[in-house]
Amino acid sequence: MMRLCPAPLDFKRLGLFLPLWGILLLPGCGASRNPAGEAETAGQPQAGETPAEAAQAAGASSARPAALMKFEEANGFEIYQRYCLVCHGELGHGDGFNAFNLDPKPRSLVDEFMSTRVSDRKLAEAIRLGGRKLGKSPQMPAWGRTLGDRRIRYVVSYIRLLQRRARESAAESAGGAE
Repeated sequence: MMRLCPAPLDFKRLGLFLPLWGILLLPGCGASRNPAGEAETAGQPQAGETPAEAAQAAGASSARPAALMKFEEANGFEIYQRYCLVCHGELGHGDGFNAFNLDPKPRSLVDEFMSTRVSDRKLAEAIRLGGRKLGKSPQMPAWGRTLGDRRIRYVVSYIRLLQRRARESAAESAGGAE
């Protein structure tokens, strides 16, 4: 008669290999240590510190303190990371890792013109229709079918957040230079 089930495990032979696997895998378990031998706590809030302050103290990117974002901005962040970051860059300066391949280069989303003169409706239209339809860069794809109106609103909300942060950063730089 033919067996349909695999052969039973031979635990005597398997028992010889289990200690070896334990020796190989256990050193990777547990907290990593810094040179002083203390467990690392970078990015974790300490007593009297908010999570955002801990992330900033750890040198985390200012692109995403999620605790400080509204619902639309947080969703826009996720979409921006997937579709926009490669060309427009982490902070919207048009310096994404694919930007050097493009001619013309992607525009900065956080410059003075985009922040003050381009309405949310125009920005959403550019995302929806792409650059070619608006007489701009043909390299900017039309995302309307991919994202839909709701997700485009989320991206616009996140871009506005990037613009506010860029203005705040510029104001801090100007204030610190005096």
